This record gives sequence, C-alpha cells and structure tokens, in this order.
Amino acid sequence: MWAVFALDDPGRPHRILSLGEAKWDKAGYDMSATRLTCYSGVGFDPALHAVAAADPLVLLIGLDTLYGLTSA
Repeated sequence: MWAVFALDDPGRPHRILSLGEAKWDKAGYDMSATRLTCYSGVGFDPALHAVAAADPLVLLIGLDTLYGLTSA
C-alpha cells in the first residue's frame, strides 16, 4: 500500500493525491467490480457527487453511512 502526498501548503490541510497498491508481475485478481471509495467526515464536493452519481464504481461514504443512518 502506498500514498502520495502533495507538497506542504502553509495554512492549508495536508492533501493526499493518490492511494494505491502496486503489484509487479502478479495477476489473478478480478478488478472488474472494484470500487473507488472515498470517506469523509465533512462531506464531499458537488463535482465529486456528480461523478459518483454517474459511475456506480465510485462510492462516497460519509459519517451518516458509517454510523448506519443511511445505506451506501
């Protein structure tokens, strides 16, 4: 597992640009139904909501879903 962080920007929160895992020369995983899942305690940008609404493989999980107030 790896994470790519943006350069520090004083006065702003740290940003994560990418999360992932790389496998060299390994196969055998069916990724056809893999979901990109984003978690947030403060909500999501309207543009990201639009992406998630248009793509069933993009899932947004907020506190309401984490604590069982709504379904994913």
